[in-house]
Amino acid sequence: MFTNQYKVRIIGKNPKTFFKYLLKLNMNLYHVEMFPNYLEIIIKKEDYHKLKKMKTSYKMEVVDRFGLLKFFYILEEKKYFMISLLFSFVLLFFLSKLIFMVEIEHSNKELSHYVLEELEKKGLKKWHFQFSNEKRMQIVDEMLVENKDKLEWLELERIGTKYIVRFLERKKIEEKEDDIPQNIVARKDGIIYFIEASKGEVVSKKNAYVKKGDILITGLIKNQDEEMARVKALGKVIAETWYQTTVEMPLYYKEEYLTGAKKKVFTINFLTNQYHLFDKNTYRTSKSKILFSISHDFLPLSFSFNEEYEVTRIEEIYTKESALIKAKELASEKLLKSLGENSEIISQKVLKIQEKESKIIVDLFFKVHEDITASEEIPQKEEKIEE
Repeated sequence: MFTNQYKVRIIGKNPKTFFKYLLKLNMNLYHVEMFPNYLEIIIKKEDYHKLKKMKTSYKMEVVDRFGLLKFFYILEEKKYFMISLLFSFVLLFFLSKLIFMVEIEHSNKELSHYVLEELEKKGLKKWHFQFSNEKRMQIVDEMLVENKDKLEWLELERIGTKYIVRFLERKKIEEKEDDIPQNIVARKDGIIYFIEASKGEVVSKKNAYVKKGDILITGLIKNQDEEMARVKALGKVIAETWYQTTVEMPLYYKEEYLTGAKKKVFTINFLTNQYHLFDKNTYRTSKSKILFSISHDFLPLSFSFNEEYEVTRIEEIYTKESALIKAKELASEKLLKSLGENSEIISQKVLKIQEKESKIIVDLFFKVHEDITASEEIPQKEEKIEE
């Protein structure tokens, strides 16, 4: 095993003579290779320094190093590369901790702008450092407390160097004062994500599973078991609900529609061929309506004056993978349209994919956040008849 040694090439006439001279000096030679015009030897670091001090006409050059000598030599030779590499790693690490983009997913542009400004005040903006999970949750809590009248809930999701902001807008409930007491009940089955009462008493809680018709906010105000008052309960309940849908997506899609461009042309029809006269700019695809025609029963020749409409054709061939993506998009759009405002798809799962003829049939399962608030009148209290 070589340790801290040099491999030296000694160039000159008659290298054997120089080799004999080294032997007389009792220099430790670990490996010797003799060539006609030069000599290669492996010697220790200390002996190499002695060799350099010798006055001789022989030329000496180091051809290799071993042990730590080689390590430090490579380090010295590649120092600029190593420094650049280290700097690149440090820069990459630094950049990975920065925020490059903040994206808000909401249709209300005015409220989105407001939320973005408020988050920037708390440090969530481009070119600032990313937050820890604890800090992120703290900001969410602060935003919800400070904006009770505007936000139902808020979510900050970090994907790489980008933050995605999602929120539900709080809709003001117009309270109509009347004397009809009511409860807030579940419009459908679900798991409560958010519940708040502006009037009445909350009797359910977050993450509770509720069934359609369950009372969530009661208008019966009690003190222990004694009924104190009956009011019109008002509030809002957002719950996680579930939907399953089936979408059919053709693997070959064809659509044809009129562009609106039209013109009148004079046409000669011979057998199955058409020849347009005085028409320099022919439509690539078109439909014709005959305005006037001259023909003969026995001749395969006719003349017509047509109104021609330009047609655009779209033909797409989907792979199974691209058809699945398109089917998922269409199913999501259709579901959100049916649910209305303040609804959000939180997850989507493919249950089953069938390939039939020239289409795929996809069964999808959705988890959704939606408003399940419904009202139910409290029955009038029956009065006891005294005998």
